[in-house]
Amino acid sequence: MSLEKGDDPKKGLVFVRRMRLSYHIDSTNDLIYYFSTKTRDKRTALSGQFSGPQIIPVLRFSLSRGEWNTGEEKEPMEVVTMTPKERILIKNTGDGVENFALAIDTTMGSLWLPAKKRTEIAEDRYLLSALFTKPNELGISEQDFNELGDEDVITLDLKRAHGPVFGQGNISYGEKLSPEEETALWLSLVMPSASRKNCGKVEKIIIKVICLGE
Repeated sequence: MSLEKGDDPKKGLVFVRRMRLSYHIDSTNDLIYYFSTKTRDKRTALSGQFSGPQIIPVLRFSLSRGEWNTGEEKEPMEVVTMTPKERILIKNTGDGVENFALAIDTTMGSLWLPAKKRTEIAEDRYLLSALFTKPNELGISEQDFNELGDEDVITLDLKRAHGPVFGQGNISYGEKLSPEEETALWLSLVMPSASRKNCGKVEKIIIKVICLGE
């Protein structure tokens, strides 16, 4: 490190000292630096605080599978729920805490539309619900979804996992997922009450899985 003459003495910039300041990538706050100088008569001047770089975490996740095949033809209003082998494991592969949100994507042109609650199920209108649990949870059934009404239903609007939303009791494991941690995503589908125009056709339902930071 060396001292250099400042380029603007009127502003009090007499000397410039260049230095390298390190920081940890796992920091969750701004870094605050203070600088002081001493003159010949030993008086000390303390600078104001200078904020260091704000650390922006990398958000990234991986899925154990990308599809769920519900099988052959289903009856009207039949309920199909993922089995333990079908659940989707989601791993936080980034370096920050992650929260997940879900929504139905209709841009692929599906002829079916999502209902927001069970009473809205109708012709070509289905109900799709989700739960985030611990990765080692294997006992999820139809009765575990929507314990309060319709809090686990995936709609066209983005819905963030928190508390009872996409969770059991008051806990959703789709929020505050630390780096390298996993969560399990379970889906449960209630078929439309009828599908006369689209009978015999294969329908695809696209779910958007969005990762959000703190």
